Amino acid sequence: MPDTPESAGSQTPLFTILVQRALPDGRLVVTNSSRKDIPKGTTFIDMYAERATLGPGGQVAVRDREQGPSVALRLEEIEFSRRSIECIPCGHHAGVVFDGAGADALRGFLRSHPSSWQVSLITAPSEYTSLPSICERIADPRGDDLIVRIEDASVATPCEAARLFDLFDSPDIYFEVSREEAKSVLSRL
Repeated sequence: MPDTPESAGSQTPLFTILVQRALPDGRLVVTNSSRKDIPKGTTFIDMYAERATLGPGGQVAVRDREQGPSVALRLEEIEFSRRSIECIPCGHHAGVVFDGAGADALRGFLRSHPSSWQVSLITAPSEYTSLPSICERIADPRGDDLIVRIEDASVATPCEAARLFDLFDSPDIYFEVSREEAKSVLSRL
């Protein structure tokens, strides 16, 4: 997954954090789910929640996705191992304080989703709004059994790719999507 999306020819850092819980003192516990450290001053502008389950063979299957309200939350304070630091290390938890519009909306969105959901903040507009419709279109012939796996192979047809993943190989269940729609789904995966 690339660390930066392309937008109008400029490279904007793409950071995503998973919001674990709100603390009584107003801080939030988050996990840096990006591939780089996230520095203070980073502004998150979008949020979403996902609920996933393990499918056959242990693959993660996203069952539901819900878009949250737009926000403008600037990362102001980071506490890691009981000390103040300048960035959230890649893959680590931290206590954080945000400043800006949407703090109450974030807390409300977090409260409205039980622990089976994962709430995330992202620094670019969410491009995954088409993901639920694609998942539904894929789930219909599979009976809600979504499987995600990455395989390095050369195939000539969608049916050959389907057989590679032990999926249905009937040509009438596969459909073409736009480049933008495919890019949106692949960047999320």
